[in-house]
Amino acid sequence: MSAEMTNRLLESLDERLSEVDCDHTHRFTEDFLAETNVDTEEVVAWLVEHGGVCDCEVLASLEDELS
Repeated sequence: MSAEMTNRLLESLDERLSEVDCDHTHRFTEDFLAETNVDTEEVVAWLVEHGGVCDCEVLASLEDELS
């Protein structure tokens, strides 16, 4: 995933998780990836390997990685 797409994912997750608590799934991540035609299975597998076991952890781990 490109840096631009990663930033868009982070913005999307930040917005969605400010409205609704994380349900400890990848539902918002998967929604975003499907809407942007990104390979959901491949990206989610990579995120899990890097600590993103749910939407809030995706947000935290990617922000740390990009810092």
